Amino acid sequence: MKIKVQDVTNSHVSFKYLLSNSRSRMLKNDFLDDYNKGIFNVVNPQKLMDVI
Repeated sequence: MKIKVQDVTNSHVSFKYLLSNSRSRMLKNDFLDDYNKGIFNVVNPQKLMDVI
């Protein structure tokens, strides 16, 4: 699923789903696990470079 990362903090990642108006927030470690598994297709990966 395509998402756009809105904000990254020390403990959470906030993002928006591109196919809807929904927004969500996840624990950073859980988000990175799903990202590495290929569940999330991040359209702005430069936002994650500070985290990874």
